[in-house]
Amino acid sequence: MHNFLKQVQRKRTLLKKLCHSLSLYYRLHLIYQLQLIAWYIRYLKLVSLLCQSISYLTQWIKKIMDQITASYGRVSSQEQNLNQKAAEQQVSLLKKHNPDQIYFDVEKGGVSDREQLCKLLALMRLGRVKTLIAARLDRLTRNDELYAELKRLLKEHDIKLYLIDLGDVDLNTASGELNLDIRCLLAVHERRELRDRVRRGHRYRRERKAPFGRAPWGYMVKNEQFVKDTRPRVCLLEQRPEPYEHLVHEPDDSSQLVRGLSCADIAQEALALYLELRHPGPVLGALRKKYGIPHKREVAILQEDRERRAEVFSGVYYTEKTRKSVDPTTSEELLLYNAPHSLVEWILNPVLRGHTVYNKYDKAKRTLPPEQWDIQYDTHTQQRYLSEEQFEELRSIIKTNHRRVGTPGATFYLTRLIHCDCCGHPMVLKHSPQYQYYGCRNTAAHCQNRGCVRTEKLDEAIIRRVIERSLQVAGSPAAARIPVLESPEVLALREQITETELLLQRRPTAALKQAYSDMQKELQEFTRNSEHLAFISASAEEILMSPYARNVAFWYSLIRQERELLYDRLVRRVMVRDGAVVSVALHA
Repeated sequence: MHNFLKQVQRKRTLLKKLCHSLSLYYRLHLIYQLQLIAWYIRYLKLVSLLCQSISYLTQWIKKIMDQITASYGRVSSQEQNLNQKAAEQQVSLLKKHNPDQIYFDVEKGGVSDREQLCKLLALMRLGRVKTLIAARLDRLTRNDELYAELKRLLKEHDIKLYLIDLGDVDLNTASGELNLDIRCLLAVHERRELRDRVRRGHRYRRERKAPFGRAPWGYMVKNEQFVKDTRPRVCLLEQRPEPYEHLVHEPDDSSQLVRGLSCADIAQEALALYLELRHPGPVLGALRKKYGIPHKREVAILQEDRERRAEVFSGVYYTEKTRKSVDPTTSEELLLYNAPHSLVEWILNPVLRGHTVYNKYDKAKRTLPPEQWDIQYDTHTQQRYLSEEQFEELRSIIKTNHRRVGTPGATFYLTRLIHCDCCGHPMVLKHSPQYQYYGCRNTAAHCQNRGCVRTEKLDEAIIRRVIERSLQVAGSPAAARIPVLESPEVLALREQITETELLLQRRPTAALKQAYSDMQKELQEFTRNSEHLAFISASAEEILMSPYARNVAFWYSLIRQERELLYDRLVRRVMVRDGAVVSVALHA
């Protein structure tokens, strides 16, 4: 019995030791598992940090790889673009520096809303440009506000600026920035000096009663006088003498040769045809058929020039405006006007009656009403095409032919802003029982742009372009809230609120609290209306900087009179082709 108890005691002791060993084992195993989990978590964090670093590195490399070297060129006029070939010379100069993309505009240096320049600035805002190349600073801008925006983008995105006439420009140093600022001031000053010289020249020629600007079709300027253009331009086969083979060896000044017809002869014939046919379209059609005169757009660029320009401008971003046609008044070839209304404007020109006209256009190059023209009478009576009696007869025919579209005496806020992208002439407003739309007036004559566009689509395109432009200028340093001039009613209401606040401090009754709340609501309504009126009467720059300009609902809530005022300040031209809006150009 005693031995049995000892064995049991021994087995119990062994069992306790075994349980203790197992407990220790499981504890150690649990600790080991927890350590493994901790190591695994640390490993995941390390892997996540590594992946994030790789992602940042990839984005940085992609950004570096996506950055391009962009160059920009500009000429001011079509004369420089087509005739003087300044555009081709500038593009060739830019291509020597091997840029990735070349942007080119035909526009004045003071205009900030240039189509290709806006595309370039958009890339700069996205950080896609590493180097900007231009021939000179004045090719980029002659506008001090645009220069400030350009300099801000160059600094903010660390973009290198290379001017061919100056070299690398370092904006990170005070001397480099000062050098560029001085060049901008000189460019702006040169623009102002040019305007002053033009004004002085205009005033000088006005005092001498000399012609200023282009001579009308059928005229030329000689010794500061309008004279008929009698240079031979075309010979008709019916004028050819029979036989004519023996005239081959005759000198050019031989009396046996046919002199040919001049612009003066055809101009006189056009006036006689208008008296007979009484409509400008048939007159142009008859002249083109008789003399085989093509439209001016068809001969704007000769074939050899077209091939050379296609080679020079390959890979260059530019608009169709750079291929604009030449003017019939400056071309050496015999050309006619494209549109019937241009022929009517030519007939109504006082130069044809022996007078000289000044101040015919405003600052935006828009034709002023005839009653605002400065007319000097009888300056070239021996060279006139029309007498006053003939002019009155033609004007009565034109007045009879004039047809108003829509309600007589009514105007539409989009008229004169919508232009055909095919022929370049203003489009006319038309009506149907369901909606209003614009179409080209020359589709019956020669224009191929036969699609019409509804006024709703035009509004939508204009509003979208204005919002895009407003978002672009919103981040500029010049962006500021439009100052609101408070009306006398608002000032009086503020005084009443101040007095009511003092009364509430002394005697806070329920009636005074209700009156104070009503006056606060009335003040908010007055303030909202004042801000709205200030927005309507602001300049184009202030409108684009205002938060109202970025609110789509605001634009659609405007009444017709308000929309007309804003469009007149903001929109310069809307180009339409095949029933769709091609581009919207703004003033600011």
